[in-house]
Amino acid sequence: MTFLGRLMTRIGTAVQMAPLDGYIEAMLELGDLNTRTKSVSTPGIQTLGNMADLDEPLSKEQHNLYRIIVGKAMWLCPIRPDITYTGKELSRKLVATTLESWMRAKHLLKYLKGTADYVLEVRPKYQLTGDQTSVDIDAYVDSDWAGCQE
Repeated sequence: MTFLGRLMTRIGTAVQMAPLDGYIEAMLELGDLNTRTKSVSTPGIQTLGNMADLDEPLSKEQHNLYRIIVGKAMWLCPIRPDITYTGKELSRKLVATTLESWMRAKHLLKYLKGTADYVLEVRPKYQLTGDQTSVDIDAYVDSDWAGCQE
């Protein structure tokens, strides 16, 4: 079944959620990544090295692409919690986007390339009995973004 552009599959008492086929591939095309691009093992990176031109602003076209890619990444976050922090950090740079921001977005795309088959599986904590019809979900948040001063 599809719901809000997400594929939901029931497997026993669990539900698996994934983006529709081609969603991540379309993001890779926006980032101009081809099939030979290698994937990476983490969604974010600490530093990009000592490149002097990383503070250079993006062109208007690149800035538009950056915003589209970040929007698509944020849409993925509810079903891909592994990219939530990186998506949040990328979205903080939507106004003053630099080459560094663009490189970080491309890094996320490389991660998504290698993990395109990941799904979110929601299952009940305890085995359901015959008379139960619903499953409760407990969710927790860090409302102050871990004390971020920015």
